[in-house]
Amino acid sequence: MRPTFLRRTRGALLAAFVAGTMMLSACSSSSGSNSNPDSKEIVAFMPSSANSYFVRYFDQAKAEAADHGYKIKIIENDFDQAEQDQQIQQFIASGERPAAVIFWPSTSEAAVNNARQLSRLAPVVQVGLQVLPEAEDYVAAFEGQDDVTVGEMAGGLALEAREEAIKQGNLDEGEPGNLIEFSFPENYSAGAARSSGFAEATKEAPFKVLRKEYAGFDATAGFESANSLIPRFKDDGIDVVYVHNAEMAVGVVRALEQNGLKPGKDVTVVVGDANGGKALISKGKIFGAVVQSPSIDAILAVRTAVRLHKHDGESSEGVERVEPTPELPEMPDAEPKSITLMPLLEVTPDNYESLKLWDLGFKDLIT
Repeated sequence: MRPTFLRRTRGALLAAFVAGTMMLSACSSSSGSNSNPDSKEIVAFMPSSANSYFVRYFDQAKAEAADHGYKIKIIENDFDQAEQDQQIQQFIASGERPAAVIFWPSTSEAAVNNARQLSRLAPVVQVGLQVLPEAEDYVAAFEGQDDVTVGEMAGGLALEAREEAIKQGNLDEGEPGNLIEFSFPENYSAGAARSSGFAEATKEAPFKVLRKEYAGFDATAGFESANSLIPRFKDDGIDVVYVHNAEMAVGVVRALEQNGLKPGKDVTVVVGDANGGKALISKGKIFGAVVQSPSIDAILAVRTAVRLHKHDGESSEGVERVEPTPELPEMPDAEPKSITLMPLLEVTPDNYESLKLWDLGFKDLIT
């Protein structure tokens, strides 16, 4: 059960997220005329499978597309905007007209021109990063995680961790607790959303933030950033570390241990996206994380693309926050909403073995 004030803020946080995306409600008709009724191929422009999230995502996307009688072509870039720009230009020059395009941009700002060009070929499903108002006329639908809520849930875990530390005598009653945050790069909008969600969720009982570090995405970035920061702040006392994803947390935990701090005992680690953190969770080195499943993300992205294709590229006004049910739901027949937000769950060392979402257990939900 979330603390009462977190339940109160959830609507405001979702509103803040949707504010950057809601104008999609008016743009569905502008994308529909470009739908190719004869195609059964979905093209996806995505980040690299060098990131374990996308290994699982791509496998699930291919399986889900096949279940609905479609093929999916995945074109990868290494979070490199220039590379993605070139790939899109090459695809446009090929003359292909797919059934739909799934598009994970490198940055929200750079997405505008690419979405504009892709929308001339097929309905565009933007995933991963929120749609800016400037792109609203070119994106038929958004599917993905609500990063504000990911941050909110991490904030709730941090508050629970502080209460646990007080009960165990590791923190005095009324002490805010010292916190370091390891964020995605500064120009990656999902990081800003996860930071704002965390701050909003903890604003009535804020932590003392020693440092917010723009680190990166992977274990190497996490280790390098943490290994330079921890010696500087160790004497101040580090109570909580908030890491935007578990891939980074792998490196952060290693740095904590190399600097003589035991995660789960001397310092508490809370994480946004749990992917890459299976071992850390099962060993109790992470207090808790948010299940943002690449499998479910892929299922919803493909289903959104298929539904758009079946409805001539049209989406309907509104937001669908998909429920975290244990069983896999059937794909609706209706056109998709202009915004679809994937289900999110908390995972902890206490519940990971019993966790079930959309017929998937812990080992299949995250990487």
